Amino acid sequence: MVGFTGLLLLFLLAGEEEVAPPPFVWNQLQGNAARDNYRTRADGIVWPKVAWRVPGLRGQPTYDGRFVYAGGDRLARVDARSGEVIHALGGTVYGEAPVIGERVLIARRADGSVVAYSLDLQRELWRHAGPKASSTKLTGALSGRTYVFAAGKIVRALDARNGKLFWEWSAGDAKVRCNPAIADGRVFVGDDDDRLTALDLKTGREVWNRHPGSPSAWTHPAVLGGHVVVALHGGTLLSLDPKDGRTRWVSRFGSDLIGTPGRGPGRLVVANRRLAKQLDLETGRPLEPVIHARITVSPTLVGKTIYFGNFNGQLCAHDAKTGVLLWKFEVPGYQPTPMRPVRHRVHDFVHTGSQIFVATSNGLYCLVQDPEKRGKRPSGTTISTKDG
Repeated sequence: MVGFTGLLLLFLLAGEEEVAPPPFVWNQLQGNAARDNYRTRADGIVWPKVAWRVPGLRGQPTYDGRFVYAGGDRLARVDARSGEVIHALGGTVYGEAPVIGERVLIARRADGSVVAYSLDLQRELWRHAGPKASSTKLTGALSGRTYVFAAGKIVRALDARNGKLFWEWSAGDAKVRCNPAIADGRVFVGDDDDRLTALDLKTGREVWNRHPGSPSAWTHPAVLGGHVVVALHGGTLLSLDPKDGRTRWVSRFGSDLIGTPGRGPGRLVVANRRLAKQLDLETGRPLEPVIHARITVSPTLVGKTIYFGNFNGQLCAHDAKTGVLLWKFEVPGYQPTPMRPVRHRVHDFVHTGSQIFVATSNGLYCLVQDPEKRGKRPSGTTISTKDG
């Protein structure tokens, strides 16, 4: 029989378990199959330092709570705390963001094949000879046991357990240049023939299609809080109803948008090469403040901070309420080009709340809170590898 003290202890332990946040995972591009990068998490990094760097990895990493996986000149499994490369596969170029399933990791290769490995990367489980992708940024989306990817003019759905083909859909003469999104039993695909199509996830059958204007190759369709959001050429952001494709709102910016929008509570953050702007999710109405910067990497909202990469090879953190620059991490060094050396660039990043994994042309970096600067405000400080 359990006494009062024991009952009280059980109650307190149960309460602690109930309110504890779930472990953070980012198991595919933009974090999930819907391409919705919203996660309920606080920003635990006020003044960062460089914890580690792994050369040769340049894509948005995926993260299972303990290990980081990223593609590039090789496919690597990295200990998230130490930066130690636990295992790596070389010999070819891998798509930049592998997909983590329950017992499988699925990666695209430059030759167009889709390959599944055990999570420790020690065993190849199956291989599918797909058409060559137009970009190593094209990966795929995993929902349950169905892995969907686009290459050239087709979209294919594979069984993640064995690589067998579930279905194939053709865009006709058009090319699918973006990663599909999956939500509520549907696959959303944009092509360069002024068309956005919703497919049934189980069969590949067309549910609806719209010709709102040509979806820009900068962005992927994303299902954000019940809105299918896609960018059109010329800087227009369009929200559609995922059930029937009906237009919900349109917001115009004047130049092509950069990357998939970042989402927070009731709002989106979008960017073009000149500015980052927040929008009301339900109406598309602009919100203050506007941040003026030369942006090259899609914005992400973490807690009360807006993050994005800029033209100068920096990852920048701005206060979402005031727009003030808090700090910026600068990728060190230059990369050779036929004309002249140029600064290394930020390609993408993932913020877990306590770590930021920054994929760059100079490798994968991990930023963490500097324990000696806890409680201090950097006020626009430039963070370099010398701080690590």
